[in-house]
Amino acid sequence: PCWNGDIVPGSTLMYGSSFCIDTLNPSRSSSHPIAAAVSPLPSELTTPPVTSDTAVFVIDAAQTVRAFDINSGRKLWTEKLESGSKRDKIGYGGGLAVSGDTLYIASGYGFVAAHSAETGDQIWRRRMDAPMTGAPTIHDDRLFVSSNNNEVFAMDPSSGEILWSDQAIAEPARVLGSPRPAAVEDIVVAPYSSGEVIAYLATNGRRLWTDALARPGRFTPISAINDIAGRPILAGGLVFVANQSGVALAIDGRSGARVWAQPIGSTQA
Repeated sequence: PCWNGDIVPGSTLMYGSSFCIDTLNPSRSSSHPIAAAVSPLPSELTTPPVTSDTAVFVIDAAQTVRAFDINSGRKLWTEKLESGSKRDKIGYGGGLAVSGDTLYIASGYGFVAAHSAETGDQIWRRRMDAPMTGAPTIHDDRLFVSSNNNEVFAMDPSSGEILWSDQAIAEPARVLGSPRPAAVEDIVVAPYSSGEVIAYLATNGRRLWTDALARPGRFTPISAINDIAGRPILAGGLVFVANQSGVALAIDGRSGARVWAQPIGSTQA
């Protein structure tokens, strides 16, 4: 099928954090800096802004969401997200997406929520089992989000109900941050810190194909991390994806067959 060259947007790696490593057990290796050493300041933006026709929305590392008038820059509203725990000061990753009059929030505090884009009032909130590390993707009445334990979820954007989910291989060492899934037609493509890239049927989550990006023969702390930190690009019926250790692939979007591979690494789309 022809996808007409459409580039399906995802999210970028956390700004200012391209070389940060997040690990579930930092003390296991001196080559893995502890989270405190690579934490963004609370006021820093850790995910790109999103826009509607009238407003710009941002979320910072302290998980405060702000809306500004797109023409004048005047602040429209501010909403401080709460994790429910006094220990949580900074939320890593997460992101925003806007559709119509609703702003969707994937929070580093471990929940997904919908708020009014006009007032900031909460519409619904769904607690998840892990922090959300990438921005949401909205496609065909589905909301797709990923967590930092390599799980992807499809949700009902009107209620927050989880429609399906899938778990990839767990990988404790990763680049700090995560791209969001990409979607076109009836296919959703999710990248993971394990180096896996998996295509799903958007309606029910059935796996269509799986590939794994890994570059053998290099034995440094960084090259051993196969995290796909840049968003997949879907164009011309192909999926283009690269990981940070030095593998770039073009994959047939329907069959999952590799079209070509190059020794190129990337942490951005």
